Amino acid sequence: AWYSSVVDGPVVALKRSPFFKDIVLVAGGWTFSLWREKVHSGALLHTSSMKEKVTDAEWSPTRSGVFFISKQNGSIDIWDVVDRTHAPSLTQSISSSSITYLSIKNISSKQQLLAAADSNGTLHILEVPWALRQPVNQEFQVVTSYFDRETERREFVKKRWDIREEEKREKERLAALKAGIAPAHNPSQEEIDIRMKNEYNEFIQFEYHILREMGLRDENEAPPVQQ
Repeated sequence: AWYSSVVDGPVVALKRSPFFKDIVLVAGGWTFSLWREKVHSGALLHTSSMKEKVTDAEWSPTRSGVFFISKQNGSIDIWDVVDRTHAPSLTQSISSSSITYLSIKNISSKQQLLAAADSNGTLHILEVPWALRQPVNQEFQVVTSYFDRETERREFVKKRWDIREEEKREKERLAALKAGIAPAHNPSQEEIDIRMKNEYNEFIQFEYHILREMGLRDENEAPPVQQ
């Protein structure tokens, strides 16, 4: 089992990418993030807190790098990781009320519609422009490279963090030794095995000498030793 705090408020959307089955879009509070399954070192993309609460999120069904984030102020941010990852590529005001639900459907090869419902019970239907529904050249490969690169970066950061933590523990151990405070040592299994073997050898040698003194062992017989 594994868990992590991924947003700064109640999760309002948890959407799997239609192009990458291990990429999940999580939205809630004032942020959203992109996570990859089995990557526990952190989100591949995580935004800083926005001015408005996030209310829903939806992937583009035709562009692998595009997703939509609705907000409490009635606007929708369109993110395109091919274009940029630090800010939305476009923000569109839809309603004066909070957007509560998003849905995107392909009507035909030439038409894609975005449905946005607001807190007043109004349903807004908008046509997605050609640039946001038609994949750019080699988009899937570019987005794949981005996710792979961010995965490697997260793993590198985790390894560096682990190394720094180990260095910190070693410094604390050395400082404790200098101060005359020997920290508790947790022996490894190999150390435990060696200690037990040495203790056993000491015991059988002691037993051998006792038996020899009692005349129960030949004086020319070498004491047994466990290898």
